[in-house]
Amino acid sequence: MVIELADVSKRYRREWILRKINLRLEGGQNYAITGPNGSGKSTFLRLLSGHLTPSKGQRRYLDATGKDIPVEAIYEKLSFAAPYIELIEEFTLEEAITFHQRFRPLLAPLNPNLLIKEVLALSRARHLPISRFSSGMKQRVKLALACCTQS
Repeated sequence: MVIELADVSKRYRREWILRKINLRLEGGQNYAITGPNGSGKSTFLRLLSGHLTPSKGQRRYLDATGKDIPVEAIYEKLSFAAPYIELIEEFTLEEAITFHQRFRPLLAPLNPNLLIKEVLALSRARHLPISRFSSGMKQRVKLALACCTQS
């Protein structure tokens, strides 16, 4: 997959957070986003992932054949985990994974039990509501859902 940004800018109220970004990111490559606090890293990643719409400019997603992928379908292709993305706190761990699987299947040979036991090492918490999890446990679940599902 390829993500292209052409003169992409993002503004909140009157303040420009990002201005005129031109970039092409290609699958199979590694990229690092660095910068000081408040420099727009999270905003940039949310723009890339389709969670935010640019204030100006064009963002395109292309599949391996060069065909456009509509932004509404990008969630099927990208995984994104961040501290500010919330899990449904009323769900138990087991319910959260089952719910997530309705949108994005787990990678083979994983199943919910294997994910809980072997990847997350949270067997004792499988029936607890997410609201009772520590912030570290929640981060672990978000990362597992991003890394262990098809995208």
